[in-house]
Amino acid sequence: MTVHDTAIHEIDLFHWMVNDDFDTVQVITPKQTSLIHDKCRDPHIMIMKTKTGVTVDLEVFVNCLFGYDINCEVVCEKGALAMGKPMTPVIKTAGIQSSAVTMECYDLFKEAYDEELRSWVDNAPAGIIEGPNTWDGYLAAVTADALIKAQKTGEIVKVESVEKPDFYK
Repeated sequence: MTVHDTAIHEIDLFHWMVNDDFDTVQVITPKQTSLIHDKCRDPHIMIMKTKTGVTVDLEVFVNCLFGYDINCEVVCEKGALAMGKPMTPVIKTAGIQSSAVTMECYDLFKEAYDEELRSWVDNAPAGIIEGPNTWDGYLAAVTADALIKAQKTGEIVKVESVEKPDFYK
């Protein structure tokens, strides 16, 4: 579930961000949380390398109890870009600085989901398709399959995919 329910979104996002297909993946499972069933594994560190050598590390900790917290930093040759933190207002009072951490993903992404659906409805009558397509979904799925295999074996796993059809070029 860590891969198919959580990491799948980041897999798709990273593919879009770096504009490159994943070549190999690896999953590292650090010391496990005591907050889950003993047959489950959590947290996970997923390392994905693209065909041109870009390395992505994704840390997924589904059963943390402090809330739904997403962080992203892109480190490049001449600088780095970090997503704003925190995503909620910061309150300073009586010598204490604090901010809320949302408990649900929908609190963070409701507007994005609504906008994506609204765009699809508005453009469908004209036959315009924007955003991700089935090829993007396919690439996320084969990458997720490789991550599941890496999760089970502890090995670096090759991402197997077919050649991109001309239809998507």
